[in-house]
Amino acid sequence: MTDRWGWDAIGERARLQMLEHPEPNRTAQELRRENLVVRVGANMAWATFDQIGPDTGETDLDMPGVSRESRVLEKHDGEWRIVYHTYVHQTLEPERSPMFRVDAKVASAG
Repeated sequence: MTDRWGWDAIGERARLQMLEHPEPNRTAQELRRENLVVRVGANMAWATFDQIGPDTGETDLDMPGVSRESRVLEKHDGEWRIVYHTYVHQTLEPERSPMFRVDAKVASAG
């Protein structure tokens, strides 16, 4: 899990990635979004969707397969701004080690 807050936390990494990969994303048109749900209020909106990305082979930027995404937006001075963005990525590759382990003895003792 990674938690980053604000441009100060992500800006330098994004700048370096753009310097290392200045060419346009050659597979951007292959990206798909499905199961879109949008809710809009007066000054706040949220959206959830599945994003399906191709395997580009670019390990620094690649997110092949399905990711479950959400965005929360707020309207400021008449313009929508993303204030929260999250995703859970479902990789195409099997995990190298278990993410959760359950001990049957502990589970049954509770």
